[in-house]
Amino acid sequence: MLSYPRAFPSPTAPRIRAVARRILIVFLGFIVLLAVAAVGAGMLIRLPGERRTPSGLIRNQAVYVTTRDGTRIAVDLWLPEDYAGGRIPAILRATRYGRAKRIAALGRLAWRLGFLEDAGIDRNFGPTLGVPALNRHGYAVVVADGRGSGASFGSRRAECAPEEIEDYGEVIDWIVGQPWSDRRVGAWGISQDALNIEMVAALGRPALKAVATLYTTLDSQFTTAGFGGLYNRENVRRWAEHNRIVDANEPPCPPGLNTCRFMSTWVFAGAKPVDGSEGKRLLAEAVASRKNYDVFASWGTLLYRGDPLGESGLTMAEIMPFGARERIEASGVPFFSIYGWLDAGLAFSGLVHFNNFSNPQEVHIGPFSHAGLYDADPFATPNASANPDHEEQMEMVASFFDRHLKGEAAAANAEGAAKPGRVVRYYTLGAGTWRSTPVWPPEGLEPVRYFFDEGGRATLDPQGSGSDTMDVDFAAGSGALSRYRSIVQATDIVYPDRAAATGRLLHYDSDPMAGDRELTGSPIAELHVASTREDGAFFVYLDNVAPDGTVTYLTEGVLRGIFHKTSSRPGPYRTLGVDRAYWKEDAEPLEPGKVYRMDIEMFPVSALVRKGHRLRFSLAGADADAMPRVPETGPAPRVTVHRAMWKRSQVTVPMAPFLTETRDAPPRASRKGGGR
Repeated sequence: MLSYPRAFPSPTAPRIRAVARRILIVFLGFIVLLAVAAVGAGMLIRLPGERRTPSGLIRNQAVYVTTRDGTRIAVDLWLPEDYAGGRIPAILRATRYGRAKRIAALGRLAWRLGFLEDAGIDRNFGPTLGVPALNRHGYAVVVADGRGSGASFGSRRAECAPEEIEDYGEVIDWIVGQPWSDRRVGAWGISQDALNIEMVAALGRPALKAVATLYTTLDSQFTTAGFGGLYNRENVRRWAEHNRIVDANEPPCPPGLNTCRFMSTWVFAGAKPVDGSEGKRLLAEAVASRKNYDVFASWGTLLYRGDPLGESGLTMAEIMPFGARERIEASGVPFFSIYGWLDAGLAFSGLVHFNNFSNPQEVHIGPFSHAGLYDADPFATPNASANPDHEEQMEMVASFFDRHLKGEAAAANAEGAAKPGRVVRYYTLGAGTWRSTPVWPPEGLEPVRYFFDEGGRATLDPQGSGSDTMDVDFAAGSGALSRYRSIVQATDIVYPDRAAATGRLLHYDSDPMAGDRELTGSPIAELHVASTREDGAFFVYLDNVAPDGTVTYLTEGVLRGIFHKTSSRPGPYRTLGVDRAYWKEDAEPLEPGKVYRMDIEMFPVSALVRKGHRLRFSLAGADADAMPRVPETGPAPRVTVHRAMWKRSQVTVPMAPFLTETRDAPPRASRKGGGR
């Protein structure tokens, strides 16, 4: 029997390769046929929105509404699945993030096979966010693309620019004129969408009866894009890139991520065009004609209150709710709001809104990450779903609208009866309990002053004097999942055990608690400090220290050094503690070596501090994970923290004994059991 060296092929090798090629061709052909069949089958599948309701109307319709200046605004209408005719109320959502995605062939097939919850509806940020719950409650739902985004024509010069908000007012007018409309409209949104909706309330459209604003702000410059005068550059960069991708109708895929590109082509195929044979052409025309503003560059021009936003010429007062307060109050519309204690500065914003706006308000502040996706209680297991979860929160929204757009309550409001009241329902971290209060801060809390003392102690009766020094470490940070990141990356808010992190910082620990204590409100730090540099960032952290040494984040405050003075004139709204408005005339560089008093309002929080636990107050001069360094160049500052009698640094904490018998039931059954 002959054998052949490995360097020479067997006489049968060409035949084997030929057969292999034929098998491969047949296999690939089979795959292609399957793919074609899948695409063909997908195209034949009708999604829920494409079916007719008992009234004979298609459930989901996509049309253009032409505004006063000729701009065509794309809107989706979703009628209830069981709509049999007659007039019903409507709920509007107005978005710059795309009202809907076009569901491609494989997306339709995936829906039929049960891989998508409802016609490509992702439960978090899907094409028809909120529609299922609102339709079930008998509402028509209208979702509008903001001008210069989605399938709408026009261009954007800012978020919530007056022309965009007026567009939404005209969408309300369009709703009122529809044969299915009973001329009563509610409006809701999450994050930026909620900002749009609140500004719509300022238009004073009589048809708008109630508004639900979730996880939003009344002042983006100082609660999301910046904090304490510091610019949250990385967040704005990410947000700007996301907006650019949406507005250009590009796949949101990093280079080389082929799975994402496949999904963006065959499952969710870009922005949804309006109905009709011309829809795709009009979508392409709308995208090609846009000249939208540079989000990152424009927001980077903001430093002082009153600065214009890039080349738009608009100030925050012209595009934010705080500047429209009088008009919003005049509308009289009731508000329903949800916020998370650790979600950027949004809980602060919600409480400021409650204290500054006279409208009826139902405010819920819980352990929620941005958009209510995760349970962000720092004592809870990371990445657990929020409780109540997103679907339950939407049921709360729908029930709110029921109270104001339907039945006797709506009729009573229309006749000028007493408006609904004002309440804040808040969750206590680490306790799993909810409480209601008609005022903020709640009654029954006492200010407890903790003085920085020698030996790293925080005492109620200081004995020592002197000072401590801190060399700023520009590498110090709060982690990749901090409160500053959640708002742009839709993740849980997680601060791992901070024993090591705070151990490297200058910190002061209180004595153990003699009993369970509730900390609710806005702690205020009064620092007496001197620096070797003309500017800096001053972070104050408040943590819970368990007997076993575990350190759990509670809240923090931050201030840029040039804003050390309080305001020379009133700001546009009352804050929760420190009167600081960030006017240009109030800014002043630090004189190296000079001692300054800096009052720093910390983010509001409600937390249980258990018996035997301590409070830890830590100081830092940087958060490399969230903020740019200050000063940007030159040596790191050395900061001296004074503890002398007349210059004694301290933190005032609002506290009370923890009384479980005064607690309310949560909006939905709580899974919480308590902190460590």
